[in-house]
Amino acid sequence: GLWKQALLGRSKVHLRLGRRSAAGEDRCRALGCPVRDARARPQLLDLSLCYNASLHGNWHGDIADNDLSQVPTGLQTLAGVEFDVRGLVQLDSGNPREQRFPVATNIMAGLKWQRLHFLHASVWGTETNLVPIGCYVLHFADGRIHTLPIVLGRDVRDWWKSRTERPIPEGMVVAWEGPNAKSQRTGQTVRLFKSTWDNP
Repeated sequence: GLWKQALLGRSKVHLRLGRRSAAGEDRCRALGCPVRDARARPQLLDLSLCYNASLHGNWHGDIADNDLSQVPTGLQTLAGVEFDVRGLVQLDSGNPREQRFPVATNIMAGLKWQRLHFLHASVWGTETNLVPIGCYVLHFADGRIHTLPIVLGRDVRDWWKSRTERPIPEGMVVAWEGPNAKSQRTGQTVRLFKSTWDNP
């Protein structure tokens, strides 16, 4: 409503004035995401300004209780890696009939990493063959660009675990699995995957 729009507007003003932390806090509050924990290390990339959906509610066009509200939020260790879990960076497939979210987004890092960990999943990712569904494009300070494809069936599967799906292949890591209100009614679970990239 109006309060959400006011917070998003103030977030843009903060951003123009160079107040990235305040801008991120307003954006999180507008979307219903927790604000960043002051204890979060710089290595835990702050996605506050990139979130476009909450873990709660109808963010993908289904019923409201088909969500990720059971994912533990804040500073969480999942599959042996610490993540700052607070919201979603949801992207569209590029289908012109489904333009609820952007097809790409820019994430400012400004840090050196030996290794990157991604916490992600797909929606309607029913294919189990090795199908590229997106990519992470890394821009280095020296001008180099490196593209990391997101491959369905290797890096991620659908966020809903099907009763009939094949076993998870070697190398694919389920970082979190649990219920939501809709999945409980059908005896199923939802999940997130972890992918890792080593910087050469």
